[in-house]
Amino acid sequence: MTFLEDWKIRDLVKKYSDYVRYPIIFNDETINSTKPIWKTDKSQLKDENYNEFYKSTFHDWEDPMFHFHLKVQGSIEYTALLYIPKKAPMDFYSKDYKKGLQLYTKNVFIMDKCDELIPEYFSFVKGLVDCDDLSLNISREILQQNSELTAISKNLEKKIISELEYILKNDREKYIEFWEAFGRNIKFGIHDMFGMNKDKLQNLLIFRSSLDDKYVTLKEYVERMGEEKKEILYVVGEDLATVKSLPKMEALKEKGIEVLILTDKIDEFALKTMNEFEGKTFKSISDSDFKLEENKEKEEEIKKLSEDNKSMLDKIKESLTGKIVDVELSNNLGSGASALLAKGEISLEMEKVLSQIPGNENIKAEAKDAEKEKKAYQKIINTIKEATEAITTPSEAMEVLDLINNQKHILTSEKESKSILFDKTKELGFKWNKLKGEFTDEVSDDTKSA
Repeated sequence: MTFLEDWKIRDLVKKYSDYVRYPIIFNDETINSTKPIWKTDKSQLKDENYNEFYKSTFHDWEDPMFHFHLKVQGSIEYTALLYIPKKAPMDFYSKDYKKGLQLYTKNVFIMDKCDELIPEYFSFVKGLVDCDDLSLNISREILQQNSELTAISKNLEKKIISELEYILKNDREKYIEFWEAFGRNIKFGIHDMFGMNKDKLQNLLIFRSSLDDKYVTLKEYVERMGEEKKEILYVVGEDLATVKSLPKMEALKEKGIEVLILTDKIDEFALKTMNEFEGKTFKSISDSDFKLEENKEKEEEIKKLSEDNKSMLDKIKESLTGKIVDVELSNNLGSGASALLAKGEISLEMEKVLSQIPGNENIKAEAKDAEKEKKAYQKIINTIKEATEAITTPSEAMEVLDLINNQKHILTSEKESKSILFDKTKELGFKWNKLKGEFTDEVSDDTKSA
C-alpha cells in the first residue's frame, strides 16, 4: 500500500505535521521540525531566515521583496507570515492561478490556498496564517461562513495596506519596484466592484508626472496644484514618448501645468471609477470640453468661424459618418492642426480596450449596462444593511440569511452581504450551530462562531 511506504509517511508528516510542538519519531528518527519560524520571536530571526523559509516553502528561486511577520492577540489570536515576491509568477494572469494563504491551526497544516484570507487585489501575496481557534477538521463550507476567518482577513488587508503606505512614504525606490511588479493589481482593485475599495487603495496609487517624468502620488499632485484649481489633469497614451509629443502637452508644459501620464490600459478605468480625490475631479486633456485657457474673445471668434464654415464642417462630418460624432473648430489644440477628442464618459483609449472584448460592439450600450449593474449591486447591499441593522434575535438573523440566499446576486454581492450579516451576529454574540444550520444565542458543544 502506497500510504504505508516510508517515503509517503515522511511526506505526509512533512506536509501536515512538520510544526507540531512534539517530535514525531519514525524508525528511531525525528522527522518533523517542531519549531515553526512564524512562532519564533522576531528578535531571533534575520532576513536570511525569512528568505530561506520563503524560497523553500513557496518554491521561488529569488528572495522576496518584502516580508511582514504579525502576531495578533485579543479576541482573535493568530500569527501570520506574509511575503511579497519580487516578480509575479509565470501563471499569475492566467485562469489557472489560484490565490490564497496557507492555513494552519495549532501548527497543523489545514489548507494550501485559503482564498478567503486575502482579497483579489492582493492575490500576489504569499504566506500563511496560524490560528489556534480553528477546528482541525474545519471544512471549506464552514470556512466561508467563519467569523474568525473574516476578521483575520480584514486585519491582514489593513496590515498590508499600512505597510505599503509606510514603504511608499519612507522608501520611494523600493515602492516603485513593487508598483512596477504589482501596481496593476491595485488599480484593478479600485476599478473592481464599482469602486467599493477605492477609499482603501487610493493612497497607494502613483503615476508618472509630466513635470519630471518621476512618479507622483495623488496627494502630492493635489498639494502642488493649489486650492484654486478643481481638476486633476491626466493624459492617456501607449508610452511616455507618444504622450509627450502631443501638442496639448507641449502647451501645458510651457504653462507649468502638471499632468498625470497614464500608459497602462487599466489606468483610466481606475480614475473614472474613483471620480474624484480629496474634492478634485479627474479630467482628461483629450476630452472635447477641456480648455487650455479661458479666452472669451477667442471663443467668440471660433463661434463666428464655425457659423461661416458650417457647410464645410457638415460635409466633413458626413464623409466620416460612423467614425466620429461631430466636427468642431477649436482653439484648444495647442500647436496641432487637428485632433480626435472624446465626448462623454468613455474616452478614445477606453473604447480601444473595450472594443477588444468579445460582445462589446456597442460601447455606449455597454456603458449604460454597467451603470445599471452598479445601481443593482448597491441596491442589494443597501437592502441587506437595512435588514441586518434591525436584527435582535437569532431567528431574525436567519430571516436575513434567507433574504441573502434568495437574492439575484451581482458579482460579489453575496459574499459582501454575508460578511455584513456575520459581523452583526458576532456583535450580538450569536453562535452558529453547524449541526442544525442555524444561529443561536445558546452555548453548546455543537456551536461554533459563524
